[in-house]
Amino acid sequence: MSTDVETLALRIIKLAQAGHFTEIRKLFPPALRVMVSAQALERAWTTEATSADPLRVSVRR
Repeated sequence: MSTDVETLALRIIKLAQAGHFTEIRKLFPPALRVMVSAQALERAWTTEATSADPLRVSVRR
């Protein structure tokens, strides 16, 4: 059984893998949304995904 946190995390991972960083940003509460841009989320995801030891993510379908 998935928790709400797990469900949200999987949703965010799928959105990031699809390049939908604006949609991820919209999931942040308004007070935090102003602190991060879609471009910053994309840079962070891309940096991690292309690093020497990339984040290993397995999403169940």
